[in-house]
Amino acid sequence: MSNPFAYDPRDSAPRDDSTSDQGGAPDRIEARHEDAGERPRPTPPGSVPPGAGAGPVAPKLSDDENRTMQRLVMHFTLLMFATIVTSALTLPVRLVALVFAVWAFVVGVQAFKYAWGKQIRGAFIGFLGLGITLTALLGLTVLTIIPRWNIEMDYQTCRSQAITVQAKSACDTAFQESIKNYLKTTR
Repeated sequence: MSNPFAYDPRDSAPRDDSTSDQGGAPDRIEARHEDAGERPRPTPPGSVPPGAGAGPVAPKLSDDENRTMQRLVMHFTLLMFATIVTSALTLPVRLVALVFAVWAFVVGVQAFKYAWGKQIRGAFIGFLGLGITLTALLGLTVLTIIPRWNIEMDYQTCRSQAITVQAKSACDTAFQESIKNYLKTTR
């Protein structure tokens, strides 16, 4: 009995199934694979396996369309980065983050609409949507500072003048109490 798992150099050689070297009898190698219930042979490198290529094909963009898409995404990314950086600054400058957030939101929506119109789908659209959502949320968090402007300014002044850890802790405690009182008055 022969070993069905043994390497046979005839397995990797190309064959013509229309003629058999045994006078029309079925090929013994194929019969051995079918009888053993094994998987079919792998396809040679460079060839397309059967049934492949039936999936969706990404649309081809012209050079101008590709440049436009890249420009929109690059501007959206830079504006989003500017929003993140300016939102971490002190309060009067932090309001610039609101301008960047609105600008980034508009450019992000333009990029999303352009990509959707050009039939671009998949992870790219998902990431654009996620970026637009995060930009909107970051803009809203900056916007919520405006009603409690005085509390935030007092906190920043206290923290900048505090030298010791105890003084900074006292600033944090006073800020938390001010926020609690503010929330009680807004209800």
